Amino acid sequence: MAYNPPKQAGIGQVIDSVIILVLLFICLLVPFLWKKQAAATAAEAPAAAAVQEAEPTWEALNQTAVQAGRLSPCLRRTTTAAAALPASPCQPFPVES
Repeated sequence: MAYNPPKQAGIGQVIDSVIILVLLFICLLVPFLWKKQAAATAAEAPAAAAVQEAEPTWEALNQTAVQAGRLSPCLRRTTTAAAALPASPCQPFPVES
């Protein structure tokens, strides 16, 4: 015996098609609206970022003295990266400055 699915009325098919189309348009519009929202937010962000551009201090970053002591050699402003690297016994060749 073969399976015979129930018949759907024409109005039911129309309603189902309209629901599917509405869901499809919603799915297509959501990324567009998110991108538009992100662009508006990005336009406001530089003003807020300009306020925070000041040179951060260890106190402003809530760093302890131990953390500041361990990170300060890494943050020295040097002209070459080799000058900032400490001499290491594991280094296979000498670093030229």
